[in-house]
Amino acid sequence: MNEFAADRFASLYFSQDFGSLIFKGKKFRPSIIIETNIGYGELNKKWDNYNFSTKRFDKIYI
Repeated sequence: MNEFAADRFASLYFSQDFGSLIFKGKKFRPSIIIETNIGYGELNKKWDNYNFSTKRFDKIYI
């Protein structure tokens, strides 16, 4: 949290829950969930005058 600094950003969160499609039991029913998070952001040049100890978010992070 607060690792990156950005004044404009976009994020995409995807989650797929397979439920009990793979494991079917009477008492033990674990479910498998696959999650992917993608983010991109930009920090305007006017913020260069301030001392930020955070990284820029100008690459796509998965």
